[in-house]
This record gives sequence, C-alpha cells and structure tokens, in this order.
Amino acid sequence: MLLENLVLQEQECEGNYNFHSEPVCTKGFIERFGDIASELVYEALALINDTYQNPDWLQVFYYGNKKFWVISDFKRDVKVENYKGLKNLYVIFMLPEEY
Repeated sequence: MLLENLVLQEQECEGNYNFHSEPVCTKGFIERFGDIASELVYEALALINDTYQNPDWLQVFYYGNKKFWVISDFKRDVKVENYKGLKNLYVIFMLPEEY
C-alpha cells in the first residue's frame, strides 16, 4: 500500500508512445523503492494511461519527495517484429540520475 501521494508531473508535449508494454525497472529504482516498487509501477502506468490520450515518451513522477522517470521508446504503432533481437517492447522505470 502506498503511504504517500504518487504525482504525475504534466508532460511538456504530446506524443504517441506506448505505455502498455512490459515494465522493467533499473537497479536504482528497485533499491530506492524496495517493497513498493511493483505497486508504483502498476499505479504509474495506470495514471499515465488514464491521464493522457497522447503520452510523450518521458513521464516524470514524484512519490513523496522522490522523483522517478517512466520512459517508453516505442510508438503505439510499432511492432516488436520491427526490432531484431527483441522479444517484447518495454517501458523503463528509472531514477533521473541513472540516465
């Protein structure tokens, strides 16, 4: 259960990016959020998809005073078959300092 507010910062511009793909988290994200990391992933993806009809590739969140990024490098119309060696499209959860 999240004990603090999860806040999605307003995106700078519209995009056409896919936030329905498989989430992956960086080591820093997992270390910072520990037991609530998976809940943050679920809640953040739901918030992006409920808030934006045309999400940009970078979404910025605050959980309390902790900032993290959610990044999708894949546009909605992209198929995994277009990428050699990929089995899934991904959405990345990371800390800004890991970029």
